[in-house]
Amino acid sequence: MKQADQCAQEVLDVVPSVMHFIRAQMRGRRADLSVAQFRSLLYIARNDHPALRDLSGHLGLTAPSTSKLVDVLEKRSLAARGPSGGDRRRLTLALTAAGRRLLRESMESAREQLAGRMKRLPSKDLQVVLASMVVLRRSFGIAPGADG
Repeated sequence: MKQADQCAQEVLDVVPSVMHFIRAQMRGRRADLSVAQFRSLLYIARNDHPALRDLSGHLGLTAPSTSKLVDVLEKRSLAARGPSGGDRRRLTLALTAAGRRLLRESMESAREQLAGRMKRLPSKDLQVVLASMVVLRRSFGIAPGADG
C-alpha cells in the first residue's frame, strides 16, 4: 500500500473513534446537546448569519431535516431565524446569548475531555499529533478555529 493510501486508511480508521468519543462526551453532558446540534451551533457561530441551506450543506442533511434541527434549537432558545438584511425573503440563522454560552461551555468540556485523553501520550507523540493536525488543516484548507 502506498504511503498516501496508508495515511488515508489511518484517517478513516481513527476519525470515527474520535467522533464516537466526542459524541459520548456530548451525551454525558447535562445540557443534552447532540453532536448535530453542537455542529450546528458551531457553524452558525463561525459563519455570519448563514442561510438554512448553508447549514444543510455543511451537515449533509436535507433542508427539511435541517429545518427540524433548527426548530429544536429555536425551542431551546439557542438559535433564531431572521430575515437577511439584503433580502427579506431569505432567512438567516443566528445564535442567541444562551446558544453562545452553551456552545462555549460545550467546546470547553469537549476540549477538556480530549485533553484528558491526550495527556496520556508522551510529549513526543503529542508533538506528532499536533503537527499532523496542522498539516491536515492546511491540506483541507481549514482555517484555525473552523469547524470541518
